[in-house]
Amino acid sequence: MQLVDKTEEVVFARRISTVRDMNTRLFDAATVHDAGHQIGQAFSSNPIDVPYWMIYIYDHSRKHVQKHNRPNKKLMEKKIA
Repeated sequence: MQLVDKTEEVVFARRISTVRDMNTRLFDAATVHDAGHQIGQAFSSNPIDVPYWMIYIYDHSRKHVQKHNRPNKKLMEKKIA
């Protein structure tokens, strides 16, 4: 019996799935703020590869930076349990 390591294939497939999800979500974004929210949603759906995310949105008209970040709660629950 021969063992074959499929780890790289599994990780690659999972990460590509996250990128595809983000792309699909961005297609429906009407504003930059919506895009930031949609990216955050896509990242939150993959706690293994994206345990924490942070997005900065700069508003040129108000010269204001808005930060969106969140530790992935699903991953945090697994670590605590």
